[in-house]
Amino acid sequence: MSAFLIYAIKSAILLALLFVPGIFLMFREKMFRFNRMTLLAILMLSLVLPLCNFSALSMDNMPAVQAIEQGLIQAGIPVEQTDSLPLREGWGGSFPWFYVVSLLYGIGVMTILFIRLREVLSMGRIIRRGSIWAKEEDGIRIYCHAENVAPFSWLRNIVISEADYKENGREIILHEKAHILYRHSLDILLLTLVEAVQWWNPFVYLLGIYLRDVHEYEADDYVLRQGISCHAYSELVIRKAVGANSYTFANNFNHSLTKKRISMMHKTKPKGSRRSRVLYVLPMIALAMSAFATPEFQTATDVIEEVVPKEIKNQPTNQNVNSKVVPPESESNNVTVIDIHIDSEDRLSCGINHAKPEPISPKDLMKLLAKHREEPTVINITSEKEFDQMEHVLREASRKNNMLRMNYEVKLKSK
Repeated sequence: MSAFLIYAIKSAILLALLFVPGIFLMFREKMFRFNRMTLLAILMLSLVLPLCNFSALSMDNMPAVQAIEQGLIQAGIPVEQTDSLPLREGWGGSFPWFYVVSLLYGIGVMTILFIRLREVLSMGRIIRRGSIWAKEEDGIRIYCHAENVAPFSWLRNIVISEADYKENGREIILHEKAHILYRHSLDILLLTLVEAVQWWNPFVYLLGIYLRDVHEYEADDYVLRQGISCHAYSELVIRKAVGANSYTFANNFNHSLTKKRISMMHKTKPKGSRRSRVLYVLPMIALAMSAFATPEFQTATDVIEEVVPKEIKNQPTNQNVNSKVVPPESESNNVTVIDIHIDSEDRLSCGINHAKPEPISPKDLMKLLAKHREEPTVINITSEKEFDQMEHVLREASRKNNMLRMNYEVKLKSK
């Protein structure tokens, strides 16, 4: 759950970076379809990009980033490093605050999903129960209710009261039909998924408001393009504005943004060049990916030398590299033995507790070492090639990581 919480934090940061500038640059312009596609792209990117790791963009080695990570550790928040050994310190005492926060986050996710699921089920019952008649037009099912329900649509269903159908049936059905033709219900499903992941993020709810507004603008524009008078339709919107929204999931004719809807009906479309403002997302994406990226270990040398800081690696040593480094023995008898072999082409193989070594990637080896880091461990490293300063590196690594023993031996192949 803690890993999912870290993903949610990254997702929320990315959503804010992509969405907030758009409020000032483009989302208030009369570019309904373009703005809608941009908002949906932001939702999708906020879900997908935190899962991507472009190691070339990594900022992990920047002093500022390392200082922030150390501050988080001292505050009791563990810093997860996807492809390297996690930092050991930093629970801020004996109370596991981060796990408590993770639990609360999980409860929040489940609560949001439960509320939305209950609403969908309730809406399904309302659509089919209480209708005095139903008919199908162009693959769309229309349900007419005797009660004074606010008109709404969901998927390929429209609900309208008998009074509204008799007075303004054509305009209202055209409006709800537009929601269906443009598949606005699918937008709401995507929005709900992001809201569940980021239920604590105020920007996701603000984005939801903008997305629902764009839905109404699109539907109103569709109605006007069917030959309905703009003046008469504006009056209808004002009259129906007193009605409350039926469901969060549904697209409602009575959506409460009367002034903005009428203003958009009379507003002229901007020049096509304004669409280029969407390019603002590119530097925002690059910034986010740099912040989220972690170093990718390409070789066995990278894996082994990552266990100590660079300044230690560069210290001089007079020790012979063909020797064993043996730190003080641990009192524990529960010892894990990890055998690592590096061949002449820098390929890795690994075995645990004297099992036959199997090929392993540098990334998976880092995860394996992290898994056994809290246990008394003996690491035996054999190599078919020499690495400069390896002995000193291993000595410092063993001391800093409380390893029971870290042995290194070079076995050069005879020519």
